[in-house]
Amino acid sequence: MKFVLAILIILWSKTTTTATCASLEIAAYATNQQHDGLRLLHSTSQWHGWSQLHVIGTQAGFDSHGLVDKLRALRRFARRWPDDTILVFVDGYDVVINNEPSVLESAFLASGKRVILASELGCCTDKQTALAYGTACHPNWPFAQERKWLNSGVIVGYAKDVRRLLQLAWKEYLAHTSMYHAYTDQQLLCFLVSDGSTIWTRASVGIDHLSELALCTYKTDIRVGQMIGFDEHKRVVFANRTIPAIIHFNGPADEKALQIQYAKQHFPLLQTQKYE
Repeated sequence: MKFVLAILIILWSKTTTTATCASLEIAAYATNQQHDGLRLLHSTSQWHGWSQLHVIGTQAGFDSHGLVDKLRALRRFARRWPDDTILVFVDGYDVVINNEPSVLESAFLASGKRVILASELGCCTDKQTALAYGTACHPNWPFAQERKWLNSGVIVGYAKDVRRLLQLAWKEYLAHTSMYHAYTDQQLLCFLVSDGSTIWTRASVGIDHLSELALCTYKTDIRVGQMIGFDEHKRVVFANRTIPAIIHFNGPADEKALQIQYAKQHFPLLQTQKYE
């Protein structure tokens, strides 16, 4: 009887794992299908066993809405999937995959949140500061961790809750369209979740403060032996603790270009990929 029970548990476990992995979809926003960065994203996702990479976004949409079109495209993409599908959204040109989908899924489920945004060291401004073209950090940001600021280049969540969050974002965009043409999708989300917003509890949105799902590299020392190392599978290990499933090279264009160049020269996995 114990033997039969053990077999049933094993079969149930395998069935559950298969079903869970099948409910995860990854999408990248890109308007240039031939971009070197998108090809690198494709190759690293395949290396780590991810399923099809869905490429969303159009040049017409970008021309009409700027960077906010990323949120519009993701909202439309989220409508195609059942409510409980876990969606992984990333920027298309400056992201590489660093781990298996099951690792990201486990970290997301352990968070207890319905939607998780990546974290970074660069900060959000409040709306009044932004309108005055200032750069001071938001004085009343609701988190105090070191990597406390949100980054919109990686969004992970259940399809139903992603749709809900982006419906609120699109409503905010339509109310201040001219303003958001001058800003970005990230600043829109900053405004949306700050200034007394209850979205953190009402929509169960969280930030990946420990970079367990994704590592955003802005203001982060990615030199080998500093904040990062590697394991036997060529994966980047961040701060000797986590192996984030996604690495997002973000920040000012010059800094980002230098970090991507360094990663291609020194990250073992990227040295084996065809990105040119």
